[in-house]
Amino acid sequence: FILSYDDYSIMDERVSHSVLSGSDKEKITVDFTFENMARDAANQGASDIHIIPKEKFYYVFFRKNGDLIEQEKYLLDIERGFDFVTLIKLDASATSKGGFKADKHIAPQDARVVYGDIDLRLVFIPDGLNGQRMAVIARVIKKTIIRDPDLKAKGFHDPIITAINRTSRLEGGFIILSGITGSGKSTLLADILATIDKRRRVLTIEDPIEYVLSGKNITQHQLYIPPDEEDKDRMGYLEFTKAAKRADPNVLSIGEMRKNPDLIDAVSEMVYAGQLVYTTIHIQSCFKVVHAMEHVFKMNRESVVPSIFLSINMKLTKRLCDHCKNEDTEKNNISRLNELKPKFRYESKESLDEFLSSKDSYVTYLHNPEGCPKCGYTGYSGRVPMYEYFEPSVELIDFILKSNPTNYDIEKYVCSRNLGQNRLDTYIQRLIDGEVDTSQVILDSIL
Repeated sequence: FILSYDDYSIMDERVSHSVLSGSDKEKITVDFTFENMARDAANQGASDIHIIPKEKFYYVFFRKNGDLIEQEKYLLDIERGFDFVTLIKLDASATSKGGFKADKHIAPQDARVVYGDIDLRLVFIPDGLNGQRMAVIARVIKKTIIRDPDLKAKGFHDPIITAINRTSRLEGGFIILSGITGSGKSTLLADILATIDKRRRVLTIEDPIEYVLSGKNITQHQLYIPPDEEDKDRMGYLEFTKAAKRADPNVLSIGEMRKNPDLIDAVSEMVYAGQLVYTTIHIQSCFKVVHAMEHVFKMNRESVVPSIFLSINMKLTKRLCDHCKNEDTEKNNISRLNELKPKFRYESKESLDEFLSSKDSYVTYLHNPEGCPKCGYTGYSGRVPMYEYFEPSVELIDFILKSNPTNYDIEKYVCSRNLGQNRLDTYIQRLIDGEVDTSQVILDSIL
């Protein structure tokens, strides 16, 4: 046979790197384990691990505060990198449900690995340029016990905290948290559930359980997806929701709403029966929730609109380091906002207009690119939520049902009647508080 060099390289790699069995683990020699790496990532506060093969090396990155930070200490040559990924696959085979195959290299696969209190959700993605090599992306979830959360300390202002506390006492409706992956939805949901009146019975359905809620009135359920599809003991969102109807909860938390008609019917029945239901969905604005519930989840408009008690949408953005941020004496933030004002895609810009008209009343700050020892010379210290929300009134419900408004119409109605705020309002408050500036990395969270 006459082969191209690329085809020969692929065949050679397949021969020399056949997937090892669990009993052959000891044959692989790597200076560290995936558990070592995962615990290091968790201790650094990383949300994800990225293991990326290139021509000569496997590179490792931790995602911290939204950025990929290369971890040079975990650099692996091609041989050891392939073996290291093989070890991860073997660990995943022991934990993952749903038919994960360690010897599968040509298609993406999802998997799970658990090391004590660290739960990792993995995606294996084939590298089409380099034979059987695979990139690995792992979401790092470290179980944390939540007892007495402080929403204000976590960056939420009094109006939204008041709305959260007020709606948590209601019955027969939805409280919907939304945002993209990694926006802080699960953390906020856990904090809210931990603050619910201890006289109310709370059941949660989660996958995975990220935060352990210490309240005696709370029972948390982990989904069970058996490896054998014919196993009748499967307990997914639908099965747990049906069972919850007989468990007499006051509050039901469903980790993520799914486009399953039977699940949607079961959840709707819970709401109509008087339960308060918390759930999360993936949309980019709290004002799009009506459209999402009606058109994505196919829920009846006349029924679901009056049932939405609170809609919150979140993103996370970098926070300026208090120890090294610079006072904006030249009013650069003001100039930048005046320049960008026409580009902000918000129907309501009253908070921005008010800020710009009273520019001499506030002291704002700028990012220090040199940083300091306190922030690791990055100029940033953690992240803060850039949120928006609304708490519908009877008049807003009537407006939505009769007018079929766009999300911009809903935003304008909400902001003009003090029923919530948009993300621009939150940004202006954070700018006044000295937590953010007008650098692009921060503005990306509101543009």
